[in-house]
Amino acid sequence: MQIGIINILPWSWRNFIPRLIAIGLVLAWVVWGISIWRESRRLEVLRQERLEQEQRREEILRREAEYKRRVRQDQMIRSSVQNAVDYAR
Repeated sequence: MQIGIINILPWSWRNFIPRLIAIGLVLAWVVWGISIWRESRRLEVLRQERLEQEQRREEILRREAEYKRRVRQDQMIRSSVQNAVDYAR
């Protein structure tokens, strides 16, 4: 059989080893591609987990800052009311 310029001989002992090598190389390439794909998926999951963890940390820091701001604001209101009471005396 001939495909383009490549002449493929039928199975025989003469071409068994080159075909076996070619099939092995193709299989190795497929396995290598699958392993790279799996590793990229694993790294993507790790990246996504880190991103979510960072977002949770930022949200906690934002909440703490909001709480501290409210406490300061309440203290300022109380002190201004106290000052107004002291001023009225």
